[in-house]
Amino acid sequence: DTGWTSRSFTVPKTAKPGFDFNIYAQHTDGPLTLSEPFQVCTFTPSRTAVSKTGTIRFSGRVPFNSGHTKKLTIYRRTTSAGQPSVRGGFSSWKGWTKVGTCTANGSGNYTTKYFKPGRTSWYVLWYPSDGAGNWNAWTSVAKVAVR
Repeated sequence: DTGWTSRSFTVPKTAKPGFDFNIYAQHTDGPLTLSEPFQVCTFTPSRTAVSKTGTIRFSGRVPFNSGHTKKLTIYRRTTSAGQPSVRGGFSSWKGWTKVGTCTANGSGNYTTKYFKPGRTSWYVLWYPSDGAGNWNAWTSVAKVAVR
């Protein structure tokens, strides 16, 4: 026995978007404390399937900075992929292309302009750090099918 214990955690569906959370583990006999922070955000398409001429928009909530707004960037690609593995702000990178920006209000809520996918596409949103404990990150990727 090595004395090691492994534990898996799942972010509960009730975790409120726009906030950051910490999972703590502490050794009962010593000073060892481990912390794993995570942020909860949402990126929801108005529809998950549209016609070739249909339009969609995204809305959601990102971690916010004490009432200040922040600029968000939306990226798109036409082949399936996970989140980009680089910092946002690029115009195009490995199939991802910048398609727009929007602004999150002081509570972290946002709504994008309308997009016309034209073909099945994958979208993701980049939000920047705000210097108040929230770091920059990507949302989950959202697929919008064109039928």
